[in-house]
Amino acid sequence: MNYIKPDIRFYDKFDELDSTQEMYSYFRDKTKWEDIFTKKRILVLAEPGYGKTRMLKEIVIEAAAQNKQAIFVDLKMVTDTVESYLKENISNYHTPKSSNSEEEIIQWQALKTEKFVLANLENILICFDGLDEVQVGENFAKLIDEIKNFEKKYDYCTIIISCRTHHYKRYKTVFGQTDFKFCKIFDFDSNHIEHFLQQHISEADIQKVQENVLREKCKDILGVPRYLYMFAKLVEEKGVDEIVKLNRTDLFEAFIYEKLEKEKSKRKRIQLDNDIIKRVLEKLALIMEIYQTNVLKKDELLTYFDNIDSNLSRTFRGFELAGIKR
Repeated sequence: MNYIKPDIRFYDKFDELDSTQEMYSYFRDKTKWEDIFTKKRILVLAEPGYGKTRMLKEIVIEAAAQNKQAIFVDLKMVTDTVESYLKENISNYHTPKSSNSEEEIIQWQALKTEKFVLANLENILICFDGLDEVQVGENFAKLIDEIKNFEKKYDYCTIIISCRTHHYKRYKTVFGQTDFKFCKIFDFDSNHIEHFLQQHISEADIQKVQENVLREKCKDILGVPRYLYMFAKLVEEKGVDEIVKLNRTDLFEAFIYEKLEKEKSKRKRIQLDNDIIKRVLEKLALIMEIYQTNVLKKDELLTYFDNIDSNLSRTFRGFELAGIKR
């Protein structure tokens, strides 16, 4: 299965990226994918579901063809210094091969090229994924300092970091002055969507999707790679005739339950009630619509739930909810 490369663009300043409006793909000022390997410091920014993690993994997979050795690091796993973590765990990393499936690549939290070694060399590329998933507070500030120290020591290496756009915007002062270039991931256009679906479902099913979903209901939804992937899985599991009957709300509900099932498997010790969570999400969507906001802090969220069924509040108490996106 081939990776579908998204449209990307580099910016010298975050404010330039943040002020760029979404536009039709034909009019986008895009950057060549290969240009990624010519930069020394890159911050990959996009909202949830746009494929930041998968993009960094693909960079590692393609690094050897660019005469580079690379490693993918999940920042949630770093508990000590960045350097010590890499040295202690390199031997446990997967080395992707052409025979590996897309599912395997998605599931792996650690991968590298076959000949990767940690050294301050120009052909070494290090991808740090999920800066926004590190708990905000003392650990977050400490990790930022660690990354700064690491990049100074390994100044010849290429360093790429992924983060949610709104998270970086909120905490960008923690970074201070930076030499990083900012890389924006655009949503999928019609060609991306069709190319992706061709790898998962039949041409006849694609025709039905184009007639009943893309043209009428939710082209914007399927432009988000995560939702497109979930959509293709639904078609494979339930059949295209059932799925094309769903409206936008039904599709979102199906996506939510799919995500909840994945979270259950990750958090086996936590009992999650899908019906309670669905009620919470419905109320949350209404609250965010009323207040015209895309982001809620955890304490703000729990304040909103103070006057409703305590089960709802208890369900979410203890979870890190900063940065929930509508």
